[in-house]
Formats: sequence, structure tokens, C-alpha cells
Amino acid sequence: MSADSSPGSSSEPHAENVARERLPNTSVSGVLGESVARVATDPRLALPFVVAGLVLTAVGRLRLRDPIPTTMPDLAGDMTVRIAFHLYPSGLRVTGTRPAALVDLEPGYLAWAVGSELAAFLAVGVAGWLTLSRAADAGWGVRSPGRPLVSYLGFVVAAKIFLRSLAVFDGLGLFAVVGLVVFAVVSVRLFAAPALVVTGRGLGAAVRESARRSVGEGATVFGLVVLFGLSAWLLGSVPVVGTFLSTAVVAPIHAVCAVVFVKSTGERHR
Repeated sequence: MSADSSPGSSSEPHAENVARERLPNTSVSGVLGESVARVATDPRLALPFVVAGLVLTAVGRLRLRDPIPTTMPDLAGDMTVRIAFHLYPSGLRVTGTRPAALVDLEPGYLAWAVGSELAAFLAVGVAGWLTLSRAADAGWGVRSPGRPLVSYLGFVVAAKIFLRSLAVFDGLGLFAVVGLVVFAVVSVRLFAAPALVVTGRGLGAAVRESARRSVGEGATVFGLVVLFGLSAWLLGSVPVVGTFLSTAVVAPIHAVCAVVFVKSTGERHR
């Protein structure tokens, strides 16, 4: 038997080289470490979410004082654990509005409720678009000619609708487990989608490519989803400043992680 055909002489070293080349870039620690380093090196990546955090905090405080019914998430200390992951970079809001609460409102209150929700939506949406765009420019060294804000906002709206639809599974026993599994699978498959939308893909193309890039990386992406979700929930549970902290700290790192993940998996999808 020749040396070239002996077991482990050619194929195994090649496999080891591939593993050494790939794993550091797509592990949880690798993606997260590079993302934190980028934000620390370029603090302007976090600035849009600092502003968004201030807007969300102000909206939340004002909404608690008006007579319009609001929803509040389960926070730390409520004998429950929550993964506050929204499919796009965001923090944890302490107040929300159900569509049913808008029925029969006086025009003034209706305008205030809709306006405040729109302000919160735009603050997070524009912040995500700006941070993802800046991270993509720095990460790939070129400016993408078209990064439509409208497409990114459309993705945020679609994500909100999907997450609201999962609420039907709450409190339904085994069906709640089904909802949790669906949430986990979709969160993993769409992790890269925000970065792909911002770099010029259409919504459908971004979703399909994100799903392809997640193949073989499920454990890494799921680890990031849980990490960001728990971090946003814990920081968001801090009294008074929780919304600001979860938005200003977790959201920019989530955004940069999406870009780093796309870059790390790019060689296999060209």
C-alpha cells in the first residue's frame, strides 16, 4: 500500500485543517468575541441603539401614566424565565399595546397610542438598520449600493406578526411546547436575515439564504439566540432603566453578531 493511500495520510489532515479553519469563526465564543471587540473598538456601532433605548424608555414611562390598557412582560422575579429574542436586534420593552385596546378610544388617545407605538417601532427599526449597515461596511470593506430601509422595516413588521401569532400557544400545555419549538427553529433559521436584508437582499432571498447559512451551525446560532434572549430579559428586568440597558447593550452586539456570522459563513455560500 502506498503512502498516499494509507489511512489518515491525506484525508484526515485535510479534515483537521478544515475544522481548525472553520470552528473558531462559527463557535459561540468566536462570533460573540469578535462582535464585542468590534463594538468596543467602534462605539458608534452602539450609538443608534443608545438613542433607541432612550426613546423606548420615555415611551414606556409615558404609557404607564396614560389610561390606555398596556401589556407588560414577565420580568425576573416573577417566578418565570423568558427568552426575549425578537428575530431582529432590539431590547425588552416593559409596556406594549394590544390592538383590541385601541377600539373605541377617543381620537386624542388613539392618536397618542398609535403615535407612541410608531415612534418605538421606528426607533428600533432605524437603529438596527444603521448599526447593521455600519457593521457590514466595516466587516466587508465595501459599501453596498442599496440598503433599503423600507425592506428592513418590512422584515421587522413580519417578525412582529410572527411573534404575536405564537401567543396563541400560551397556556395550552403541550401546544405551548410546539410553539416553543417553532420559535427556536425560526430564530435559528432567520438569525442572519437582518444582516442580509441590510446588504441588499430582498426579504424572500434573505430568508432563504439565512436558512442555508444556518445549516450545520444550529448549535452555535441557538446558543447565541438563548444568550441574547436571556441577557435582554435580565437587563430589561432592572427597574426604571431596564429597557434602556437591554436596548443599548444587547441589541448592538446582536446586530454585529449577525454580520459576523454572515461573514464567517460566506466562503461556503459563494
